[in-house]
Amino acid sequence: MPITIAELLRRVPPEIEGKVKRVRDQTRAAIQEALRVECRLQLRMVTDDDPTGGHVQVPIEIAPGYPHSMGDITFDGDVDLLLLLIRFREDLERTKASLPVLGQLQEALGKNEKWTSLVTLTNGEIGNVHDWVKRLLEILGKDDPVEKLLAIREASTAM
Repeated sequence: MPITIAELLRRVPPEIEGKVKRVRDQTRAAIQEALRVECRLQLRMVTDDDPTGGHVQVPIEIAPGYPHSMGDITFDGDVDLLLLLIRFREDLERTKASLPVLGQLQEALGKNEKWTSLVTLTNGEIGNVHDWVKRLLEILGKDDPVEKLLAIREASTAM
């Protein structure tokens, strides 16, 4: 069943907002400096008491949302499965990359009689794990919401 960005945002756990606000607070000075440098924005408030100009603060608020142009975007597939797989993407990719090497290790262990007891998986079992991981990554690659969002960003910067 397709799902919209608005629905995905409603599913974000409340503790994520707290994490985002902590990062905002930790990086506030860098954000403000970047705005000043990029925009050449300097706000000075001249008053009768201080003709040189005092400091004006511009608050940085973070709220759930998305650009209006993304409002009609929907995501297909089993979104709950995709969101679960996204959490484990790096581990799945590392596992897929390391399984052939582990097969070589197992083969090397099997060549020495002292270490044959350490060879507890067959090549078929390692192959099964490889196939399973590959299948999960294929599911994620086919319907990945993150990839869809990044493609939108790339299209908008190309304009």
